[in-house]
Amino acid sequence: MDFRQIMKGKEAGLQKAIRLEAQEGLQLDLKGVASDNDSAMFAADGKLTKDGRRTIAKALSA
Repeated sequence: MDFRQIMKGKEAGLQKAIRLEAQEGLQLDLKGVASDNDSAMFAADGKLTKDGRRTIAKALSA
């Protein structure tokens, strides 16, 4: 499972990657959200939230 597949599946894709214990590689590097609040990456409609975009931007810039 790669990043595109996870993003295409939205939150369900992310949950599936976690359930399947997706392995990190050159194009997939999984990080946990380090915050005190339990902010969601995706809204109920499947779109990225502001916190989700921020988290992905930090991961991509790393």
